[in-house]
Amino acid sequence: MEIYIGGYLFDTVCPLNCPGKEGNIVQGGLCYRCPIFNCVPDKDGFSLIEPIDYRDDWAKEWAAWFNNGYKGYPNLIL
Repeated sequence: MEIYIGGYLFDTVCPLNCPGKEGNIVQGGLCYRCPIFNCVPDKDGFSLIEPIDYRDDWAKEWAAWFNNGYKGYPNLIL
């Protein structure tokens, strides 16, 4: 299944080969900025951020990162 987040289409499950899973999932790590982690509702319908409220510029960076084989890191400008 897929969902639009910040104007970009994402799977609703974390990719199995995402390098963010390699280390400890800690605050400030990749997962805590990820649109899938933040915006895909859980079984009770809760999400940290509504998909429409996720930053478009970050969604663009994540979509490119996922689609280009996880090269480097997403360029997430504050």
